[in-house]
Amino acid sequence: MEETARLSPGTLLIYSRLIEEDHTLSNDLTLRRGQVIATASQAHNTANETAFPDPKMYKGLSFYDQDLAKHRAQPFYNLDSEVLTWGSGLWACPGRYIANLSSRVLLIKLLDEYDWSFIDGKPPPVTALHEFPLFSPDTKLNCRCKPASECLGISF
Repeated sequence: MEETARLSPGTLLIYSRLIEEDHTLSNDLTLRRGQVIATASQAHNTANETAFPDPKMYKGLSFYDQDLAKHRAQPFYNLDSEVLTWGSGLWACPGRYIANLSSRVLLIKLLDEYDWSFIDGKPPPVTALHEFPLFSPDTKLNCRCKPASECLGISF
């Protein structure tokens, strides 16, 4: 899930800050009081070749393999300073544990009990509302409820 969040974060902008007083940067760019600045999360996560060799390639187990025992015991516990999706330090998202757990429960149930596919094999376009990427609620997917014999019967 960390790799998915790295490449496809739930928000396009992170670390939004309001400028409280005029400030001139070392390159003579002036930030004016009242302006908002932010970091583009996906751009940061897909451009850092030092932290992620081949950063645009999806490697589903890249975070999982780093320390398997610790990952199993405490997923999302440590925040990688290279992946800013969940924030870091004082600004780390306190709800990341709940988001992780509820996402896994939902994903497990949906994959166990249903077969999913895109209409005509084409993924829907992604749009954005403010900084949040969204799929249109009008997007149609093929969904088939699996017979009980094909399900693992996972319950929570």
